Order: sequence, then C-alpha cells, then structure tokens
Amino acid sequence: MKRTLSCIAAGVLGTLTALAPAIAAQAEYPPAPDSVVVDTGTVEAGGAVTMSGTADPFSVVTITVAFSGSANAASRSRGFTAHAASSKTYTTTADAAGLWSLAIDLDQTGTAYITASGSFGVVTRTVAVAAAGSSSGSSGSGGLAVTGIADGNLPMMALTGSGAVLLGGVLILGAARWRRRTRTDDAA
Repeated sequence: MKRTLSCIAAGVLGTLTALAPAIAAQAEYPPAPDSVVVDTGTVEAGGAVTMSGTADPFSVVTITVAFSGSANAASRSRGFTAHAASSKTYTTTADAAGLWSLAIDLDQTGTAYITASGSFGVVTRTVAVAAAGSSSGSSGSGGLAVTGIADGNLPMMALTGSGAVLLGGVLILGAARWRRRTRTDDAA
C-alpha cells in the first residue's frame, strides 16, 4: 500500500515538475512590444515606410537604409542586374517622452535593411520593396500571433490533470485490491 501511494505521489510530483517551465513561460505572453518598429513589411518602390520607437528623452537616433537585391531602374537599363551597395543615413531626435518617428522613402526594389541606433542599442528591420505596380500581397492585420494559453488557466489545467492521474491511480489500486479479495474468497 505504501509503495503504491509513493508511486502515485512520485507521478503527481513528476507531472508538476514537468509543467513548471510551461507555467513560467506563460508569463511571457503576450510578447512585449518592440522598442523599434516599421509600419509595414512590404512597400512599392518609391513608397515610404515609417520607422518609430522609444529611446531616452531628447537622444539622437541614427537610421541607416541599405538595399540588397534587384537593381534600380537606371542600373537595369545599362544591363546590370545587381547594384553597388548604397546606403542613406538619417537622424532624428526623440521627444520629451522618448518617442521618435521618421518617414523613409524607399526608391530601389529588393530588400531594404533599415538599421536604427540610439540609446536602445542597434536594431535592424527588413522591408521588401516591390516594383511599382506589383501587388504586395499583404492583407493581414500585421499583428504577431500569440500562441499558448493566453487566459492564464494553465495552473488550473495542471491541477486538473494531476487530479485525473491521482484518480486513475486510486482506481487501479482499488481494482487490484478487489481482485485480491475475490481470489481469496474463491480459494476458501
């Protein structure tokens, strides 16, 4: 009897121990917002994106835009399929609340690597720049999907699961005792 109860207790303890990392990870959802964001991931050539974020109040933010991928129209007309690395640098200043924002014109097709550096560190975002007139194919809400259990009932589910395991152990124990009792009665 003691051995069976200790096995059941070990099973429940093992279940709770296995669930501890999941319970701790749940505290990270939904993800914290980024300190630097770009308003869209795809834009047509000649269009603009807005990069914004948070920094220390009145600090200077430097933004560098570099392109890779397809060449611009002038390069393509001369037979070049790739262009030399070109980059543009912008600066802006955060306001008293530490908020900053800058509209950036993207005139080359391919991938634009937009790097912001400031008191928050260095952050790079990518934007796909499509040829003018092509569809961007982006019709979603643009938000990050939140996975996992968002309503905070993981501890309750863990207790329910542990209770089910415990109930199963008790039922197995009862069935074994019933079987022994029935054999003892049949032998007499």
